[in-house]
Amino acid sequence: VISYEVENTATLVFQPAGRTLNLADAFVQDTISVTDKFKIIPGLKIENEPYTGIEPLPSLRVSWKPIDQVLLWSSVSRAVRADTPVDRDLIEKVGATPILDKSFNFQPETLTAYEIGTRIQATPHISFSISGFYNVYDDLRTIETTPGTVLPLGWGNMARGLVYGMEFWGSYRITDWLSVGP
Repeated sequence: VISYEVENTATLVFQPAGRTLNLADAFVQDTISVTDKFKIIPGLKIENEPYTGIEPLPSLRVSWKPIDQVLLWSSVSRAVRADTPVDRDLIEKVGATPILDKSFNFQPETLTAYEIGTRIQATPHISFSISGFYNVYDDLRTIETTPGTVLPLGWGNMARGLVYGMEFWGSYRITDWLSVGP
């Protein structure tokens, strides 16, 4: 439960000035061992968002150990940035003229994340990991004109984005009680 009360100013107005928002979620996940070396891990989080209702957030992970020292894995998952009072209730004014009006059409921003990687135990003292990711963002927040007029502006979801990259880490165990790395 999130409750807030805002003291409005002449230029920034929340309508309504206060709300009590309820956010609830449930998560379930299972590990399915297809073989001793191959596993599938499906998961599902269900969020009940205050403004948009039910949001399903599925994930799927797969791992395979071709040999004891090597783990190969990949995953795909969905996430959202749910609406906030700024997205739904904020009005910005210059004098009496609304410049930015609250939007009832704003939708949650979504992310589909793809990952792949490997972890290797090269020796009993040396291990490393390399992974890559590719994230697709849809319905990103934009500022749009009101149809048929210039002002007021409103929040929209007209942008997309891509983020991709790789990460690497290594670890060296000097003794049983001292290691260098993550």
